[in-house]
Amino acid sequence: MTDFFMGVGEDGEVCLCETLFTCVDEIAGKHYVFYTDRSADEDGCMRVYASSYDPEDKEPLLIPIEDEDEWENLNRILMDWMDNPDDP
Repeated sequence: MTDFFMGVGEDGEVCLCETLFTCVDEIAGKHYVFYTDRSADEDGCMRVYASSYDPEDKEPLLIPIEDEDEWENLNRILMDWMDNPDDP
């Protein structure tokens, strides 16, 4: 994944997104990207999104996360990254 890419929101609006980091779930065999459109929520915090993707695709499509357990796992990964953003 590149550092910046064009994303399409749920409303169909195109926006510039920045890749924060990527990771792999070796057990599930899934690749994930965490990214932001640099917008803020109602509390002023930067919105961060996560999607899975296929790294073999030349132009990977972002696949929505729909499983609650998967979201919980990704939230833990995000919190760990926020505590140590310089760790690989």
